[in-house]
Amino acid sequence: DYDGIDLQLRARFIRDEQDGLTQETVPGLGVYRIDLPDRVNRFVLQGRETVHFAGGSTIRVSLNRQDPHGETRKDRVDSPVDETRTRRGTLQSAELVGTVADGDRTWVVGARGEIEHFEQYLERLEILGGELAETERQEVDRSSLGHGAGYAQLKWQLHETVTVLGGARGEYHLRFGGVIAPRLALAFRPSDEVTIRASGGRGFRVPAARELGFFFDHSALGY
Repeated sequence: DYDGIDLQLRARFIRDEQDGLTQETVPGLGVYRIDLPDRVNRFVLQGRETVHFAGGSTIRVSLNRQDPHGETRKDRVDSPVDETRTRRGTLQSAELVGTVADGDRTWVVGARGEIEHFEQYLERLEILGGELAETERQEVDRSSLGHGAGYAQLKWQLHETVTVLGGARGEYHLRFGGVIAPRLALAFRPSDEVTIRASGGRGFRVPAARELGFFFDHSALGY
């Protein structure tokens, strides 16, 4: 029996700011102080709808989108020679999860998909041929990462003191192919104060977009 709907919508704006400072010795010109500001603006939209049924069963649909835009600069004080790195990206995801309450057993079945795009540009104001010139190039070509996953889990209370949790997740990544990750867990609760747990399974993680392509300038740290 149908028991109601919960609908949640959320919009957020997040701004991260970091300021660094270093110096550089230029032969014949002296020592320049360099400011290293790092700014990231992130726009987030999230929506989630949950349909409730009698007995505790539910169906949940989630949609998410993020638009991060970042900028890292090397600003030489008292010098026109500067550089700016601009990062752009989008991240979109969708998930559908069904939970079925069946007495001592609880089933969870779901599917999730995610797609991410990113790119990075470098702008420089530098001296070329004795004159000040502005150059721009794309350091990281527009790239895409995406994956889909399906999963299922069964929680079974065999006895009031023993609960078994088993499940598996199948994933397919555009760059890394597919994998199956199973998991099995057991909980034994001989008293209200003591719980003994044991579990085993297989994990799988791929590099994130930032780990794959973005250029990180660590000159402030000496390398």
